[in-house]
Amino acid sequence: MDPGLTLRFVLPPGSYATVLLREIMG
Repeated sequence: MDPGLTLRFVLPPGSYATVLLREIMG
């Protein structure tokens, strides 16, 4: 499984880490 997708499900939407992941993953 893609680690990025896993983190997206684990982290709450709108959190700082989620925003960073969205920027990195595009």
